[in-house]
Amino acid sequence: MRRQVRQLTWATYVLHVPLGGALAWTWDGVVGTSLALVIGAVLGAYVRAPMARVLHDRPLGIWRRRLVEEPYYVHWLAVLFSPLLWLPVGMALFALGWRGGDWLGGSILTAYLALLPLTAWGVVWRRRRAEVRTFDVPVPDLAEPFDGYRVVQLSDVHVGSMTPRELVASWVAQANRLAPDLVVITGDYVTSGVAFHHDIAAALAPLHARDGVIAIMGNHDYYGDGQPLMRLLEAEGIRILRNDATEVARDGASLTIVGLDDVYTERFDAEAAFAHAGPRPRLVLAHDPIRFAELRAHGADLILGGHSHWGQVGVPFMADRINALSLIHPELVGTSAWTERDGSRHYVHPGLGTTGIPLRFGVAPQIALHVLRAT
Repeated sequence: MRRQVRQLTWATYVLHVPLGGALAWTWDGVVGTSLALVIGAVLGAYVRAPMARVLHDRPLGIWRRRLVEEPYYVHWLAVLFSPLLWLPVGMALFALGWRGGDWLGGSILTAYLALLPLTAWGVVWRRRRAEVRTFDVPVPDLAEPFDGYRVVQLSDVHVGSMTPRELVASWVAQANRLAPDLVVITGDYVTSGVAFHHDIAAALAPLHARDGVIAIMGNHDYYGDGQPLMRLLEAEGIRILRNDATEVARDGASLTIVGLDDVYTERFDAEAAFAHAGPRPRLVLAHDPIRFAELRAHGADLILGGHSHWGQVGVPFMADRINALSLIHPELVGTSAWTERDGSRHYVHPGLGTTGIPLRFGVAPQIALHVLRAT
């Protein structure tokens, strides 16, 4: 992660060079050029501060978040993506013999300014508004008392400096209005560290469902000491499954819930989890989709995961199929419906919060309602 922070820092310096040059062309003379260089250097150097919070997240005041951090990300992302607009045009004109520096400088500034409203939308507005998606999920051998059973899934809330407790509390209120029979949370409550443990426990405490709330741990929850977080969640009535299983009962019938621990910290143990599992059908909670095939081999009928956020960026209205991860790791993203493989079905949740860059474009925060249907 530290290497990634260094890479982003240097990339930020490099990406500010064209913008600094464009500003220098706009502000003729030594003063304009010097001012452009200073602005680029300051904005480039600052990237270390927000990126460092991925490693050691700390609380931020609301005014610092709204007046410094969010505007910085809006700017930084516009700088990052602006070459996608001006570079192809500039290369084509250069190949044709055009050497108009003033025109190129104007193109760079125009591309940057055109992207600012889009990055502001993704940083300031989109990532705060959760969408409710409802899925009818056919389940072989599902007992009649569970036909229509409502499972609300939350995932990757990432309470932290850029995702405050109050925002998560609003998502919890949305989830409660869906009248769930069961709420499941598939990991990553924080980004890193332990500074937000009490905030996440307080934000999730109001969750309620007829059969309670069941949760598993994600990789970010162990970027620090995960034990205090688990104790706080359990004190609020949230049951944590760590390579374990439980059952919910309805009129003499049962549904088995299996929960896996984290893959990255080598706590994942499918053998142990399924050793405690009751009869099928089995609803399995696993944060990282990378081990879904192993879970199917152990007899998982339905798998709910998260982790990927679908890359947080996707093509609007088609993000469940075309997003930042779909071409690289298709197994790590969700689809508009559950994916069926090897006789079982799975769904990868796009998450609610963000990590790294607080941006969502095309990929909305989601509260998923899975309605189980007997076949």
